[in-house]
Formats: sequence, C-alpha cells, structure tokens
Amino acid sequence: MIPFLKKKFIAILVATVTLTSLIPFTVSAASKDFKEIEEEVSFDMVKVGDLDVTVYEDGRVKGLGKSKSQRISKNERKKILKIMGFSEKEIDTLPEEMQEELLAEGGVKVDSEVEYEPTIYTDLDGVQHVVNEKNKEKIKKIAKKDFEKLQEMGLVNEDVTGDVTIAGTEIGDYEDGDFRGWGYIIYHGIEDSEYEYSYYTKFEWSSRPTLYFTDRVAHAWQYHTTSIRTSADYDVTYFSSSGRKLGSIDYDPDTEQDVYGSLAEIDIDYHEGIHDGYLKDKVRIPKSHKGETGTFVSRYVHSSAPKYVDGFSIGYGPISITIKGANWVYPWRNKFTIGKDY
Repeated sequence: MIPFLKKKFIAILVATVTLTSLIPFTVSAASKDFKEIEEEVSFDMVKVGDLDVTVYEDGRVKGLGKSKSQRISKNERKKILKIMGFSEKEIDTLPEEMQEELLAEGGVKVDSEVEYEPTIYTDLDGVQHVVNEKNKEKIKKIAKKDFEKLQEMGLVNEDVTGDVTIAGTEIGDYEDGDFRGWGYIIYHGIEDSEYEYSYYTKFEWSSRPTLYFTDRVAHAWQYHTTSIRTSADYDVTYFSSSGRKLGSIDYDPDTEQDVYGSLAEIDIDYHEGIHDGYLKDKVRIPKSHKGETGTFVSRYVHSSAPKYVDGFSIGYGPISITIKGANWVYPWRNKFTIGKDY
C-alpha cells in the first residue's frame, strides 16, 4: 500500500460559499405534490430542453427520479442544478453521481456560512499539533522527520521523497493544493411536521498523496436533528502518462452511523488519479426550530502511516466529533437558518 511516486504529502482545504441563480418562471398553479406538505404551494414550470421542470415557490425543484436524471445531457443537468441554486463553478466540482442524485431527489441548495477550524497534525509520538501561521514551518519539520522515520522503519521506500506542505490559516482563500473539502445543504420540504434536509460533506484529492492508507470522512449534527438515511460515494478518475483521461472507477465506501453523526471509509490505495466523493445524511428537524441556526460539522481524516489506519477512534456528540490517535485532521462546519423561506 506504499506508493513510489513523488506527490505532495499534505493537502490544502478549500470550502465553497453558496451562490444562487435567479431563473425566470412562466407558469403558476397550486399543488400538494411534495410529501404531504401542510399548505398549498404554488409552482412554476420551466422548460429545460425537452423537460418540463417543476419549481415550487419556495425554490425547490421537484425530483426527476433516478432513471430520468441519468438520461439527460450534461448541459441540461447543469441548467437544472443552477435552478437548484448551484453556481457553475460549484457544479464543475460535483462528481457525476452526486449530480444525478441531486436531480433525482430534487430540492434547493441552502445558503450557508462556512467556518474553518485549524488543521491538526498528530506526530508519530502521539503529540497533537494545531497548525497556524506561526508554527507551520516548525510542524513542517516535524512531519518531515516523521516521514524519514517511516523510511527507516521500512514502511516507505527510501527512494520516495515527500514534499511536505502545510495549509494556512485562511484556508478558504486557497485554490491550489491536493485536498479540498465542501459542505452542502439541500432543503427537500416538510414531512410529518419536520423539515427535511440533506447534509453533504464532499472531498476531492487532485492527486493521490505520497503516503496513502485508509482515510475517513465524517460529519455530525445537532441534538434535535435525526438522520433517516446515510450514504456515500467515492470515485477515482485515472489518466494516461500524457495526461489523457482514461476512465473512472466507482466505489461504494463502508459507512457507519451514530445518533449524532456518521462516517465513511475511503481507501485511496485503489489507483493514482483524482479521488473525490462524499458522505451524505438525509436528516429531519422539527418545525419548532424554525428560525434557529442549523449546524453540521465535517472532518476529513487522512492517514499517512500504517499505525493510524486502525489505531484511532471517532466519537460523536451534538455538532462535535472527537478524534483520537489520528494523523491529519481537516475540520470545518456549515451554518444555516432552519426553515428559511428560499
């Protein structure tokens, strides 16, 4: 599981802030089409290619269903995702499977505020280091020494040279680096006096890091929030030596769910190339919390040594994730207004 290619050793995390697209609608009527909504909701019909797309007055797009979402063209898919509130830049970062899922289920993307937390590095002696602008050069040296120790232990080929870089504190301003992470919130409507949302924690490696084993992606929610389904997807896009795209491989990661959170295991040993995927929970929040601040936190845990693959634990509390014994932890959180009129 040890690579022999020169790649960046650590990644830089970037999260995106949501944007909305305004689309003119043409037809209006009344409907109770979505999940036993308690009051009548107006909707408009928007023509996208040969499709008649239903858009409710609260901004939600009616789901197309799985078979139809897989048949439409990329251009049609992009137009509908824009109606759902995604910017073109955001759409370009979404895996194809995630785009199809979003269109199949429908909804509207919720504006959210992203808060970044410091990267944490745990060295081979088990000491945790919180990365900031003042100490990042020092931690870079520690990580480099750990890398050399792994070579001495025979866990990394001596010919491998690890380029160790440290993410800055203003993570959201970075566009380069091997790792990026996003949080997305999709509003689906009301059922049984509860708001229904989907929480997505999405990640992407632009290239496989020098050291790779089994990573974890996790997120957690508030005490009043209940998950009704957890799912995850992970894809690897691979290229020829000249950089020509050859194809992609789709994997279904193992997932675990707790009362306040869930996780997926990501084994980035599969292939060199672009690695991206997401963890998703469909959740419900009682309408009594309308107007309050909704929050979910995300963590990506990268293992750069074998001792961290099975040697760390993840515990959940309301909007908190406790990680012990991990190697690199990239944390962020998304905040939004519950029940906001979109």
